[in-house]
Amino acid sequence: MVNETLVKKKQVIFKSLKDITDFCDKNELTYYISYGTALGAARHGGFIPWDDDIDIDMPAKDYAKLAKLWKYSELKNDYFLQNKKTDPYFPLPFTKIRKNGTTGIERDYWFIPMHWGISIDIYPIYYSPKSRIGQKIYKKLFALSVGHLKYSFYNYKASELKKVFHNRMGVFYTNILSILSNINENSGLLFETGYKVFFDKNVLFPTKPIEFEGMLFAAPNQIHHYLTSLYGDYMTPPPEDKREGHPSAIVDADMPYEEYIHKILEGKKD
Repeated sequence: MVNETLVKKKQVIFKSLKDITDFCDKNELTYYISYGTALGAARHGGFIPWDDDIDIDMPAKDYAKLAKLWKYSELKNDYFLQNKKTDPYFPLPFTKIRKNGTTGIERDYWFIPMHWGISIDIYPIYYSPKSRIGQKIYKKLFALSVGHLKYSFYNYKASELKKVFHNRMGVFYTNILSILSNINENSGLLFETGYKVFFDKNVLFPTKPIEFEGMLFAAPNQIHHYLTSLYGDYMTPPPEDKREGHPSAIVDADMPYEEYIHKILEGKKD
């Protein structure tokens, strides 16, 4: 991704972050910036210079409320909330909020008929039992969900009956995780689905503000503990040959993905 393209993409997703977190604040939905976004805030005060995405985590109940409230939000005119229910070919057990009128396509899968706008990722976190057996069950349920939800994406030529079956099974397993999360709400342990790891509740909540690109956003309560658990010595940048974002992506902040795909198809006709 050339520098100009990276700069424009960061402008789009930073605006998305502001709009979405403002929406969460107005509707009293709990969130925190997570993974590489939290790392960038702690180490660089904003984006990791060579990175090009934003991650948000939300407790399962707030995550579910976000999707319900989004239907009545003015933001739906500018953004598409993408999950398996709103976009059948979407292959993941979390949510992406994509900016309409932009292109952010995985190069090898441009032909999959789903929304391909530039996006940020929103992951659910589930209250988990403290027992090792319980944690293994959570990881297994999540793995089953991922496997089923990806079926339509990688087997796009399969029969509609098979696609419907796998879609429903994927949603079924995520629904089980939501139910178990409600049951274990007082356990004090949380399952983060982005990296499939478990954290004590007091590591993540209550959230604390952290500066990211000159603005304050909610971050995990014990940010050092959180980032050390995920990345080890997170303040030391990786070697230069390991510093890359998503080189396989086709990104255009000014062109709707529909137009880009149309151009690809027209080119194939020629």
